[in-house]
Amino acid sequence: LLHNLGHAYLLSGNRRMAFEALSEACNLDQHHGGVKQTLQRMGQRKPPVFPFLHRDNKLNIWAGKLFKKMGWR
Repeated sequence: LLHNLGHAYLLSGNRRMAFEALSEACNLDQHHGGVKQTLQRMGQRKPPVFPFLHRDNKLNIWAGKLFKKMGWR
């Protein structure tokens, strides 16, 4: 049920709620291959370059793009 809820959230564009639903589904049934596969396809965000700033801060966004381009992240 939570797996389907996670997919519904993904289709609606709400990645945060999808991640929460899929994580809860994974905690309840650790052997459900579909949940793990969906979580892997979603990917995982890297931590912000400057953890003391919010990830939406322009400096973090700029530095993240620069570091990715240079191959440091």
